[in-house]
Amino acid sequence: MIKTFFFLIFSFSFLCTCTYSFLIRVTPEDALLLVDGNQFENAGKYSTKDKTIEVLAQKEGYLPVSGRFENKSIFAKKEIVIELEKKKYDVSIDATEDWIAYTIDGESSGVLPFNGFLTHGRHTLELTKEDGPVQSIGLDIKKEDRFLLRYQRQVPFVNQIGIFSCGGAPKQVTFSPDDRYLYITLLGGQGFQIFDMEKKAITCLVGPDQWARKLGFVEGIFIEKYHCYFVSQMGPAQIYEYDVKTDGTVAYKRTIKSGGSWSKVIAYSDRLDLLAVSNWCSNDVSIIEYETGKVIRKIDIPKAPRGLAFSLDARYLYIASFDGGFIFKYKTDDWSEDGRIYKRGAAMRHIVIAPDDRRIFVSNMYHCEVYEIDCESFEILHRYKVFHNPNTIDISGDARYLFVSCRGPNNEKRYTLRSPLDGKVMIFDTETKECVATIQGGNQPTGLDVSNNGKYCAFTNFQDANFELYDISALGQSRSDGNIVSDARAGK
Repeated sequence: MIKTFFFLIFSFSFLCTCTYSFLIRVTPEDALLLVDGNQFENAGKYSTKDKTIEVLAQKEGYLPVSGRFENKSIFAKKEIVIELEKKKYDVSIDATEDWIAYTIDGESSGVLPFNGFLTHGRHTLELTKEDGPVQSIGLDIKKEDRFLLRYQRQVPFVNQIGIFSCGGAPKQVTFSPDDRYLYITLLGGQGFQIFDMEKKAITCLVGPDQWARKLGFVEGIFIEKYHCYFVSQMGPAQIYEYDVKTDGTVAYKRTIKSGGSWSKVIAYSDRLDLLAVSNWCSNDVSIIEYETGKVIRKIDIPKAPRGLAFSLDARYLYIASFDGGFIFKYKTDDWSEDGRIYKRGAAMRHIVIAPDDRRIFVSNMYHCEVYEIDCESFEILHRYKVFHNPNTIDISGDARYLFVSCRGPNNEKRYTLRSPLDGKVMIFDTETKECVATIQGGNQPTGLDVSNNGKYCAFTNFQDANFELYDISALGQSRSDGNIVSDARAGK
């Protein structure tokens, strides 16, 4: 009896202390694994007093797996193997040209457009045309999507992301200070649109209620210290200020009258806390206090002032005269002229300042040139010859690369109509003075901007009502294989 009693006690104690063991393996290895509601390490041993466990394995882009698993023996380890299956999405891919051949991951092939299912993740798309090189594009598939791509015949040393539709006559495109959004001003639309870089989609159209129907929104500028965005409208000769929220939305703040006619470009000096606005038809530039919104001075400029830029040290304001052929340098202490450059018949359009504050770059549409100018001597250091009608320009953060959007030749009937040839964006090395890449654009590439982090370049196609986005983070790296390496994601 005593032996039986102790045996029962031992058996009871053993059963109370024993555990059931499970070995759980999930593919892919970085999937999230939950066991009995708690996160657990993949390929780890799990012990419990219960015979049955609840398992959930999941990962973005994969179909989740959940279930109850039982181990009937305390002496054997129960092995559970789970392989997650990738989600499949309905995807369409098209190009701006006909008869573009393609392969996907070296297997599926045909002539665009492609319509079918692709699994979640990265796929390699190769485009070819009889008279051009292979263009290799990395497609990141995360949902049902439509891609619109432009086949590039020249290797641009940049990665294509895609082409995106927007409102009518997109005039300018500007990255937000955090590079999370693009703002597109619409000459033929009721305000400006906001494009979410993560979602790769336009999220909203913003415009001042009583003025939006008049159209004519030209240029925009961010003032980071006030977390605001200004946009100009030509007809009413006004600029509008919007508070920029961290969630990507904006809120109207105020309207400022420029005091001129057909207001276009806006510049801002942080040190002076002043805005400058060029007035195309009244031939003057308005100097406006930010705090009060009052015009404190008007600078008379011959024939259609357009491009503006304050020097970084706030000592000077540079002004481009489109119809006059002048580039002016004005002192900001007394607003007197301190220098000028003249070229007969020129159409000076846009001005950007190098980060060292020692040079400015100015586009001349008529002579198809961009000038690199020494700020101190105010003399031209170099002339970059470009394609027809250079519009907007930008400079990389290290001043190594100059970007130029070239609209293309004018239509014989009227320059406001579609160009007979599509335009392009040219990229120059400012040290060697050579063109290192040419990106084929759509009809009349106009607005252009390089992101603040130097990773992206965007430009608008005025007549096509769309804009293009490129990854330029690899710019400057050697490419010896003759292929274009690209990322793409776009919507028609």
